[in-house]
Amino acid sequence: MAVARVVVKGAWKRPLAAGGELGSDSWTSNPQYSLTFPAVPDSGLVKLSVTMTQDAEGGDGLAAVIGEFAIHVVRNPKVAADEVMPDAEVVAQCDYDNDSSIVVIEELDANAGPYYLVPSTLEKDEEAPFVISVICETPGADINLTAVVVKTSELVLKAIAGDNLDELDHLLTMAKDKGLTRIHATRGLTYLRRR
Repeated sequence: MAVARVVVKGAWKRPLAAGGELGSDSWTSNPQYSLTFPAVPDSGLVKLSVTMTQDAEGGDGLAAVIGEFAIHVVRNPKVAADEVMPDAEVVAQCDYDNDSSIVVIEELDANAGPYYLVPSTLEKDEEAPFVISVICETPGADINLTAVVVKTSELVLKAIAGDNLDELDHLLTMAKDKGLTRIHATRGLTYLRRR
């Protein structure tokens, strides 16, 4: 039996990707990965196993080990969006643990997506690298896992509303360094200059 497998490395990193636990206001600020199925069997149902561990090799000066973490498989039921929305439906999840996170879905309707994987830490603002492995055991199925670029516009507007100049400066510098252009940068720069 042919098995489709994808492995990605990522990290929880402030300010855009360390949003804390499921159910918190900042949960959608965690890393996000779009899970799609370019090939599916006629039934449309696939068996999926998702595992996540901390990346012991670390990287970028991040801690190699943190507290508890979990992974969630979600989808946006009401709106077509290219990132996880606050009202996303949790399709599968595991408990928060400090060793590994494992989710097994016996029958996932591949045609009901797109789905997203959202790794989160129990505590907000924890920074550490992780590894996610997705295995699809269904013959004839294939998977793609793509990192989603989390929108910074909402974070820029929150920094402006909270008069948090250090955070605003950090976000705008990051946007400039990464060449991000659709983030309310003009509004943020104008506000920063006035202050």
